[in-house]
Formats: sequence, C-alpha cells, structure tokens
Amino acid sequence: VARERTSNPLHAIVLLNAPQYVEAARKMGENLVKEFGDDHQAAIAHAFRALTSRHANQAELDVISHSFKQQLTYFQAHPEETQQFLNTGDAQRDTELPAGQVAAMGMVINLLLNYDECVVRQ
Repeated sequence: VARERTSNPLHAIVLLNAPQYVEAARKMGENLVKEFGDDHQAAIAHAFRALTSRHANQAELDVISHSFKQQLTYFQAHPEETQQFLNTGDAQRDTELPAGQVAAMGMVINLLLNYDECVVRQ
C-alpha cells in the first residue's frame, strides 16, 4: 500500500497544520536539540536520513539549514509565537532546552514531514 501523489490542498493543510503533525515535529525537533545541541547541520542530516531513508545531498542540506536559520531568527524575535508552537499538543516540552532553537528545529521537521519523499512511496 502506498499513498499516491496528490496536489489536493486539503492534504497539504492537514500535513502542515494538524496538531498531531505539529506535535510530532515539535517533539522530534526537541529530541534532535537534546542529542546534537548547537550542531544544527548534524541534526538536520540525521533527521533527513531518518525521515527519507537516504542521505541528503549538499544542496538539500544547504536549503534546509537556511530554513533553520530563518526560523531561529523568527522565533527568537517572536517569543509569543515560540510558546504557542511549543505548547501544541499534549506532550510536555523540555523547558531546559532553548525555546527558539527547539521551535526552529521543530519547524524544519515539519518541513521535512511534508517533503514528497516522506509522504509518498517512490
């Protein structure tokens, strides 16, 4: 059984916004920050491999790393949105980890969870 490719906007809305997906991305981002600390490149490479079952090429890593940096800048400048993102779902967050970094990594995981290779079997 494989999920077929679709351009259905409802499909994208669910994957990007459903609390279960956001919570899963948030928790995976939190676990990556715990494991890799400030080494976001290694965390991204690990997450990409875990979610796609292949290693990312340098161009993919560069794009995702750039996205992480943009998200980090945004979340550091918007603490209210950071808290809202980190409080999505039932799982408690680790308050000892830097909130902006966890939120940014969570958004990167959300991005990866919506990547065709994570959603559709090739």
